[in-house]
Amino acid sequence: MYEQTLALTETHRYFCVLNNMGRHENKFSLDDMRYLDSIMIDSGITEFYGVTISHDPAYTGIIELASASAQSLALKNDLWTTPDPIEAELFIMRKLALPIKRRPRHFCAGSISDRSGCHPPDWLPEFPHALDNSLG
Repeated sequence: MYEQTLALTETHRYFCVLNNMGRHENKFSLDDMRYLDSIMIDSGITEFYGVTISHDPAYTGIIELASASAQSLALKNDLWTTPDPIEAELFIMRKLALPIKRRPRHFCAGSISDRSGCHPPDWLPEFPHALDNSLG
């Protein structure tokens, strides 16, 4: 899922909302976090904003570990957890309001780490002028 959404991300920012209101066990290891951080960096992402919706107080520690992992790879991030879906949405909306820079668009058949088959997609519509390169 991350590789597919990263391929469609046109800016230097990646946004993620993880809904764990069902209280599923988190099995992400530090190696898993580092892998996700590295594929973001390999895709041109320089900022990562994410929020987990969870009632589990242990998620705070997981978020701190994920943030430290991203920072150790120079990936700017703001990761957060809340039990309230509305707060999660507001968090992301505030981050979406930040000025952006457009990344070159790529469509890659295969792995995000193998960019040899990348080309601009002809099926993806242009974004509105609000996302023009002049913004940052």
